[in-house]
Amino acid sequence: MRELDRIEGQLDRISALASGDALATRSARVSGWSVAEQLDHVTLVLASGTALLESPGEPPERGINLLGRTLLALGWLPRGVAKSPKGVRPVGAGAGEIRERIEQIRSRLAQLRGRRELLEQRRPLFRHPYFGGLTPRQGVRFLAVHTHHHLKIVDEILEAAGRA
Repeated sequence: MRELDRIEGQLDRISALASGDALATRSARVSGWSVAEQLDHVTLVLASGTALLESPGEPPERGINLLGRTLLALGWLPRGVAKSPKGVRPVGAGAGEIRERIEQIRSRLAQLRGRRELLEQRRPLFRHPYFGGLTPRQGVRFLAVHTHHHLKIVDEILEAAGRA
């Protein structure tokens, strides 16, 4: 699946950023979160999303809503509109913890690649707080779009701080 490949590439970028000295970089003009907090958040979302795909709970009654369908089709998320759910807000993870999460996510992605029947399911599998119930394919697409969104913010923070 193309989106799984995309996430793998994004994980490479996150890993490189977590191994560098840019984690403490901030730009209040760009974001209230530092580079480390952006990476902390995005890896928490990836870990949570891949865990839900691996073992979903009770499936949502309704599928994706118009907002989710539109934004996933565009591959774009607006800046500063949505608030992160409590469970995926930055928790102060350092480079080591971020890299550990990356390895867990990579392991789950490898398992997902072998579960084609799961990825092809057309019923909503898990609930997104703003988009409604997502199928596995929509969930993977969301993870890739969301990660891209935050990596763009990281690039802007680094550029604003003269570190790009």
